[in-house]
Amino acid sequence: MEVNSKNVLSGQDNIQLVAAQKVMSAEEFAEKCIAVASNYNTVYMSGVFGWPVTQYTIDRKLRANPSWYTAERVDYFTKLIGEDYFGFDCVCFVKAILWGWDGNPENIYGGAKYESNGVPDIDEGQMLNVCVDVSENFENIVVGQYLWTPGHCGIYVGKGLAAECTTRWKNGVQLTALANIPDQWGNSGYPARKWTKCGFLPYVSYTTGEGGGSSDSDLSVLNLQYIYINQALQRGDRGIEVQKLQLRIARLSQALEDEVKAHSWKNGVPDGSFG
Repeated sequence: MEVNSKNVLSGQDNIQLVAAQKVMSAEEFAEKCIAVASNYNTVYMSGVFGWPVTQYTIDRKLRANPSWYTAERVDYFTKLIGEDYFGFDCVCFVKAILWGWDGNPENIYGGAKYESNGVPDIDEGQMLNVCVDVSENFENIVVGQYLWTPGHCGIYVGKGLAAECTTRWKNGVQLTALANIPDQWGNSGYPARKWTKCGFLPYVSYTTGEGGGSSDSDLSVLNLQYIYINQALQRGDRGIEVQKLQLRIARLSQALEDEVKAHSWKNGVPDGSFG
């Protein structure tokens, strides 16, 4: 699925307004997360989004990140070769599902297509930044919501459970209890984690469900990403450089206004209803 983008500047200016596309429903997203945790052999591997654990995978990641891929870890991963294991880290687990991972052991990426479906390769903090309605209140948590705590992330899959990839407990993708809410489902047998924030991913279609929350129509106008490339002022910049940045901001503001008006018109909302 291609991202529908609108270039809001001319020439070589590189600010783009991108409307995030829905990759799948929240229910489908949660089901896929549960399936990985329940039906596949997985192991935590930094920077890996569902690759089969092979010598190629180990060698490639060792070259890319030798400080994390210590001799002890390399030895451990080597013993998993031929045992049908797939490697993930926390945010790469989320991205792999959105990139179409299907557990294909014959595919170098397990079936995922890098940066497909309009989902960029970003870290767990950046993923939180693109979320909508980020909150520290988990009372109305909805299936498919993004879960975050400093340096780590997961997905709420319903009935008080999260799917996450972590080195703790089973050292891979697993289901854990959401410690932020009362346990109404008898989840005492699961390891529990308390998360810091939750939010709605712009790539997932949400509807009001378990625990309430925002509907997809509530979120659609907000599901916009802003990609800024080389637009920051440098120390010492003055005059024309400041004017260029001001122009970029003005054009971006106009583009956002146009997007909101278009959404209002499409959904029968009178102009001005957004304040």
